[in-house]
Amino acid sequence: MVLTNFGNANTEAFATRAFETLEATGAMKPRVPVISDTVTPAMKTFLEVYNAFDAAKLQTILERQIDPREQGELAGYHALHGTCTAFKPMKMLPGGVAAFAFTCEHGNFELDANFDGAGKLVGFLGRSAGIAPPANVAKLFNAALALHFSPTFSSAIYKQVFPKNQVPEANARAVTANLKAQFGTCKPGAYSHEGFGWTLDLVCTKGNPVALSIELDPHGDIGSIQFHPPAGQEPQRCPTR
Repeated sequence: MVLTNFGNANTEAFATRAFETLEATGAMKPRVPVISDTVTPAMKTFLEVYNAFDAAKLQTILERQIDPREQGELAGYHALHGTCTAFKPMKMLPGGVAAFAFTCEHGNFELDANFDGAGKLVGFLGRSAGIAPPANVAKLFNAALALHFSPTFSSAIYKQVFPKNQVPEANARAVTANLKAQFGTCKPGAYSHEGFGWTLDLVCTKGNPVALSIELDPHGDIGSIQFHPPAGQEPQRCPTR
């Protein structure tokens, strides 16, 4: 941090010079994640609960009451990755959140875990990159792409994507026209899974990178659908001078 009481001082130049000096001494090394010993028991128990759900065990490591949806969430992770045998810390995130990588039978499974000061879990969110979705989910993504990026709007495909009229057809038509104007035509890229939803990165002929996320309701229909920038490419606010 650089502070000055001169209005025309170039604080950026001072900061840059400090960084260059630190870099020359070898001081600018990446941070190594250091996980407190207080959270290790909670993560070991979490691994046990992941492999064989036990509500009583899960409650012992939670700072709050169990969310009724969490058994289904853990079952969803297990269905994708099978048995997991170990975990290791990846990085620390703001707000007491640590990211862990799990060693599992299938694919790469990561978990963001939020801890309180006593080492108990406040919340957790699993993430799976580059893993194929179940056939019913892939079918919904294909239909959603066809609906939003085909040259002409199809009422039949609309009913396939939104069988319960979750989005009124008039609204869907307007969104479709806007997406095609902004992104042109889009093809599927890589899938990822997070929490209860799936995301598909899209390869489009114009515009900024975009991804499609879908969450399912308990009946396997689309509960929510969103087009947004891919992870790590969210727009940033420009600094003002």
